[in-house]
Amino acid sequence: MKRAHPGDVSLTPRKRIALHIIMPNQISGPNTSSVRLMSSGLEDEFEFCTFNQTFHAGGGINLRLVLDLGRQIRAIRPDLVHLAGLQAAGFHAMLAARLAGARKVLVGVHGTSRDAIGLAFWRRMAFHIAEWITLAMCDGYYTVCESARNRRFLKCHSRRDLGVVRNAAPIVDFEIEPTRARTRSELGLSDSEFVVAVSGRMVYDKGIAFVCAAVSRLTEPQMKFVFIGDGPYLDILKQELAVEISQGRVLLLGQRDDVLGLLSACDLFLFASLHENLSNALLEAVAIGLPILATDVGGNSEVVRHGRNGELIAPADVDAIVNGVTRLYGELDLRSRYSSASRQLATSEFTMGKHELRIREIYTRLMD
Repeated sequence: MKRAHPGDVSLTPRKRIALHIIMPNQISGPNTSSVRLMSSGLEDEFEFCTFNQTFHAGGGINLRLVLDLGRQIRAIRPDLVHLAGLQAAGFHAMLAARLAGARKVLVGVHGTSRDAIGLAFWRRMAFHIAEWITLAMCDGYYTVCESARNRRFLKCHSRRDLGVVRNAAPIVDFEIEPTRARTRSELGLSDSEFVVAVSGRMVYDKGIAFVCAAVSRLTEPQMKFVFIGDGPYLDILKQELAVEISQGRVLLLGQRDDVLGLLSACDLFLFASLHENLSNALLEAVAIGLPILATDVGGNSEVVRHGRNGELIAPADVDAIVNGVTRLYGELDLRSRYSSASRQLATSEFTMGKHELRIREIYTRLMD
């Protein structure tokens, strides 16, 4: 019989981690991070299970949701519950975890209701209270970028602060140039056309209204725009850009599972978010090696180094989008330099290895 030695992971019972998945049929930053974690090198050290929120909480405290999540957590019997974030989903999952007798609860702060646009005052206050309770009840939390960590509302919970765990850029496991050529052909794009990618949730908060206004002013025939993603603003885009769509200047591709391949066919990534933490869509663009034009909000500046791999502009500024896209359209050498720098950042600073190391440190700290 093989004897166990200290550090021999293969003979040491793995700690069980319950990962929180919010609406499994939807693509989101927290869900993407959890999926990548389950298929990472950490699965040799930890047993990952999921508990899924399959319906929205609605207004107030949804007891049915708490009971459903609690039932799933008890069935898993985890050593640690890893929540996907704050907001209403995190609050309900926290109540469920504590009622289920969870030993340790970790919160990954991927976003906050404080950034939501258009919330009524009393609804905003209710979310603030719920998030405060979530943070007060957890054993520790981490943020995905330095910008989020420095938010004032987190400071009163600083003793539970476990630092920053940056999202990892995805691994590109295909040759970019052949994929680029094939994808362009499939989309009906010629080699000479300048293709701008807009990827992520098609919602107002992602600045889609301002992108839409800018596209209508960018009339260069060789300039094409590819929108990748789903959301309520997709129907608005269909109406507002009907002429551009009919001309073939705008492609609305909806939700796709081949985002990296689609990005390889593009020449510039446009990210006009009005608020942000550390976007997985932005990291996908960096992984492919796209030059980036992004708004200077949240953690965007931690991924887009102005003048190195892209340029930062003010949010909610149509003129800035138009001027930025136009300038980069005419600067092939600059785009090439930005492209090389994006790939270098992806492989040096936003690796899955670094992400795994930080998660391992946090799991070990909480469960020791």
